[in-house]
Amino acid sequence: MTPGVFVGASFYSGGAGHGEVALDGTTFDVGTTVVDLHGQAQARGVDLRGLYARATIDDASELNQVLGLDGTDGVAEAMHGGYLQVGYNVLSQVSAAGRVALTPFFRYEYVDTQATMPEGFARSEATSNTFTTLGVEVKPIPSVVVKVDYGWVRNDDQVGVNQFNVGLGYAF
Repeated sequence: MTPGVFVGASFYSGGAGHGEVALDGTTFDVGTTVVDLHGQAQARGVDLRGLYARATIDDASELNQVLGLDGTDGVAEAMHGGYLQVGYNVLSQVSAAGRVALTPFFRYEYVDTQATMPEGFARSEATSNTFTTLGVEVKPIPSVVVKVDYGWVRNDDQVGVNQFNVGLGYAF
């Protein structure tokens, strides 16, 4: 095990229908599976993070019929996405015991919520998005963070709404 480095994975699989998804007297379980892989490495001020997640939904066609969805409004059989982020704590070599952090960062994200559509449903070009983000995070103490960033958002239609974000976090 290397200090400052961790990797992980998670897995979930179960029914999401709760007995509520029924067509012509047949109840569908709407099996849902979610898998993710993630990691982070922090050393000498460098902060590298990444994540990839994929979800699949069984009986998506039947679920769409029960919900009255059609065309590009349907629930997908598969969706996926992830991000890579790199930052550098410019105070890592000078702050008292590394307690104060000022970390500019760059993040690239990709999310496709309709990666695979059920037969008879069309994929919307607006559901495959990329986010390119520049920002800075300030940690006055290790358990508090203030983040400010700007994100450029694009999808397969080559449109998107850019975002300016301010966040405050506290780890307890």
